[in-house]
Amino acid sequence: MAKITTVIFDFSRVLLYPKDPQYAGKLNDLYKDVKTKAPFLFFDHFTLDNTLLDWLETKKNTVKLCLYTSEIIQNDPAIFPRLEQTFDKNIFSAEDFGWSKRNPENYLDLAKKIEVLPENIVFVDDTIENVKAAQGAGLTTIQFFSREHIIEKLSAVLSQ
Repeated sequence: MAKITTVIFDFSRVLLYPKDPQYAGKLNDLYKDVKTKAPFLFFDHFTLDNTLLDWLETKKNTVKLCLYTSEIIQNDPAIFPRLEQTFDKNIFSAEDFGWSKRNPENYLDLAKKIEVLPENIVFVDDTIENVKAAQGAGLTTIQFFSREHIIEKLSAVLSQ
């Protein structure tokens, strides 16, 4: 196994969750809807996993951290500074590039953009289709199930 130098994280339902645990839709759709209703306060509708973000920050000296999400929610002023702090401005949206997270070629394009070989990247996502696409591009992948699970799995991968 190649040395992992970069961790790419998904955002929605990995680091960001709806306040309403019953909400099953896409977080970007919820965001677009509630954002138009005044007064909009981001944290009335969403919860950021600061515990996981803090843990990731302890890894910044050993690996490059990137965020790769589908759309726009990560740009909200209520959370963007926190994400920039953790991911050192390595925040990418598939929508900005006209990409799909289900296309293996786009993970190769992202690897080129961040100047890292695919075999040196671990990709974390909660959606199995995205995980399979990244795997198809040669990235090491971990499907996200919980904070505890991802910390355990990433710790193992990063210690190799």
